[in-house]
Amino acid sequence: MKKCVCFLLLVAMVVALGACGNRGSAASERNINIATRVVEITDEFLDASISAQTARDRIGALASIDTSSTGNADEDSANLTLSIDVLFLQAFLSAAASRDTSENYDNVLESRNALARELGIRRR
Repeated sequence: MKKCVCFLLLVAMVVALGACGNRGSAASERNINIATRVVEITDEFLDASISAQTARDRIGALASIDTSSTGNADEDSANLTLSIDVLFLQAFLSAAASRDTSENYDNVLESRNALARELGIRRR
């Protein structure tokens, strides 16, 4: 009986955790498009196609992610999360632009993957 109960609890836990998977961001379409472009620019840096300075400048030239209240708590939270992830990425690109080290590269990669996770897109 205990084995049966444990098995059922295990199955319930697996199903519950599976339901928690990321299905993409609840952010506004505009903000998702901006954040997706940030990931694309960062990928160019990570592929050594552009410098950290160029990547930072291109990201800075994009429109800012709108974090004003929409009245939808999920969308507001997702917009704020995207904004924070982009700010961290810009900070790590600034550090990489001033000092090219493997630690700075790793920080950019980790930050890029955090943003990709929020967007529900492929991580590197």
